[in-house]
Formats: sequence, structure tokens, C-alpha cells
Amino acid sequence: NPLWLQAAEYSAREAMLRANVHLNDVDIFEVHDAFSIMATLQLEAAGFAEPGEGWKLAADKAAKAGAEAPSVE
Repeated sequence: NPLWLQAAEYSAREAMLRANVHLNDVDIFEVHDAFSIMATLQLEAAGFAEPGEGWKLAADKAAKAGAEAPSVE
């Protein structure tokens, strides 16, 4: 899948594993988006949104300072 950022998936999973935290433990997840779609793809790859659904975090204004983190199962 050309829209799946495997390196972002691996690095987020590895960082959380090493820090002994789960996605639901994360209050802030900052991404660098050189292009608008990159933030969406990184949120999906890290597990904060299902593939193809990351844009909804921005649409729901969940991806801004002070917002409630999305619940992840």
C-alpha cells in the first residue's frame, strides 16, 4: 500500500514499547507534516486512526492543542 507509512508504524510502536505505554496512555503525539497528507498518514500508521480515517481527527478538531485524545482499542 503506497499510502501506508511502514517506518512511522514501526517507530511509533517501538517507541511506545520501549516507554512501556499504550496508545491510550499518550496525551500528545506530535508529527511533522511536510505535506498536509503526511500528518494524516502518520496518525493512521501509529494506530491513532484506522487506515483511511485519519483525516477525521482534523475534521473533528481532535488534532489540536487541548483536544481530548481519541480512544484507541
